[in-house]
Amino acid sequence: MAFLIPFRREHLAQMTVKADARDAAASPLMIPALEKVGHTLMLNDGKVLGVIGAVPTIPGVCEVFILASEEQKNHPIPFGRLIKREVFTLKRQYRRIQAVARNDDFHYRWLSWLGFKAEGILKAYGMNGEDMGMWGLV
Repeated sequence: MAFLIPFRREHLAQMTVKADARDAAASPLMIPALEKVGHTLMLNDGKVLGVIGAVPTIPGVCEVFILASEEQKNHPIPFGRLIKREVFTLKRQYRRIQAVARNDDFHYRWLSWLGFKAEGILKAYGMNGEDMGMWGLV
């Protein structure tokens, strides 16, 4: 069984962040943001599946971000259910939720399953100058 709990700094240290999110996780802004608005997806045995946070940008709008652990690969169903539940909890608080993600097939399928719609490409927006996709849930 998996559940959401408030994020604590040691949760990020406990998990092996998936390779495509390591740059974002290493940002000096990540831990302070997660301590304010983050939740940890944790298994009963204490393993961390990932973290999710939502940062308000303007009134009624937030940007959601997800950092998945390598352990998440072994538990995709509880991970997906918890993320979806948290996104729809956020939807009750915000008129718009947005996300920026890699512009690839995996993220297209994942964010579409969560209810997001692709809105466009952000050129050279990524941590390493790569193009990223902008997604919205209204």
